[in-house]
Amino acid sequence: MPQLSTRVWTLCFGQAYREECERFISDLEGELTKHKYLMGEYPSLADYAILPFIRQFSRVERKWYLTAS
Repeated sequence: MPQLSTRVWTLCFGQAYREECERFISDLEGELTKHKYLMGEYPSLADYAILPFIRQFSRVERKWYLTAS
């Protein structure tokens, strides 16, 4: 598994940054309650571009990610 950069580590493990990530994911989930995909009813570049970031959020601290509302 590749090592995380200091910036990514801080972003994902710092409490303030964790809360910011949670708000960001919550905003995305809000959009997905309105539409099947982020930008509407069909997949767009935004849907594919966000995948690596969501995957990173989910892997860095799995338990937090699964329980975050």
